[in-house]
Amino acid sequence: MGAVQGRTVSQLLTISGLRVRYGSLMAIDDLDLFVPPGEFLGAANILPISVSDGRAKLACGLVVQAAMNVPADARWLAVRPERVTVGEVDAANRLAGIVVQRSYAGETLTHVVRLEDGTLMRATTVLQQGLAGEPVAVGDSVTLSWQPNASILLRQ
Repeated sequence: MGAVQGRTVSQLLTISGLRVRYGSLMAIDDLDLFVPPGEFLGAANILPISVSDGRAKLACGLVVQAAMNVPADARWLAVRPERVTVGEVDAANRLAGIVVQRSYAGETLTHVVRLEDGTLMRATTVLQQGLAGEPVAVGDSVTLSWQPNASILLRQ
């Protein structure tokens, strides 16, 4: 980990497409970070949303089911990769896409899926008992799903 003004990179908070301040506003060494939308940072998928009539909608048209009230000024949906399931399950939120990458890291398997609008989304599975069923390969069409309590709505 590199250091930024005496702080390690692991202490920095970034959210895709949003300006984020690190530290108090009185600190001389505050960082004002901006990262273009569509990039994966930290451990969250960040997707732009629009809000109308108290409902959050993704660009692909999916009305996002969340376990919280939708703030009128919400602009982003965050979903942690470990809360996203690859394959058909009984979940309120579902998106279709094509697997573009698979990677193993210790006991986890991460799939990167390109959605119909070109957005990339990650799903991470813990492999406690190995792979369950047929493995999903790069190029396979899949469904990504998550429960409403995994939807985090962020304001700009």
